[in-house]
Amino acid sequence: MESPIIIEGNAVNLTLPLEEDVEYLLRWINDPEINKFLRFPNRIFFRKDEEEWLENIRKNQESLKIFIIREKTSSRPLGTIGLHNVDKYNGHAELGYLLQRESWGKGHMTEAVSLVLNYGFQVLNLRKIYAYVKDGNIGSIKVLKKNGFTEIGRFKEHDYIPYEGFKDLIIFEKFKQ
Repeated sequence: MESPIIIEGNAVNLTLPLEEDVEYLLRWINDPEINKFLRFPNRIFFRKDEEEWLENIRKNQESLKIFIIREKTSSRPLGTIGLHNVDKYNGHAELGYLLQRESWGKGHMTEAVSLVLNYGFQVLNLRKIYAYVKDGNIGSIKVLKKNGFTEIGRFKEHDYIPYEGFKDLIIFEKFKQ
């Protein structure tokens, strides 16, 4: 089934996540190079976990706005991106994303973040979007800075990265302009 395009970009489109995407999600989230930067590194994810995650997105549409990043020319899934903990009363949400390793360094996530920022600020009328990044996740830090995020603080030696030790958790934010 072709996933409906929710947000159209130049090189990527953001679409609804579908059950057919579970195989990709499993591969990405269990990739040790991706997983180490997630909130709970080294957790093993099963098909049922990803199916429940999709169901959670469907059930919590007010607080979760999650998309599959697809290459525009081929519709091939590249990763996920979304706004978590959407708080319409206070006007803020947390940005989260992951990208398959083969797509790192190609500008796909930079564009996807830009598209989600526009969606959050223009469609959802948020006033602020924030993100947490583990120190050492250089690609993610670059993506946020390219999209105008500002580092506002750190939780010192807050999160563990396997084989690397405890790293700072960096807090970024961007306000609607």
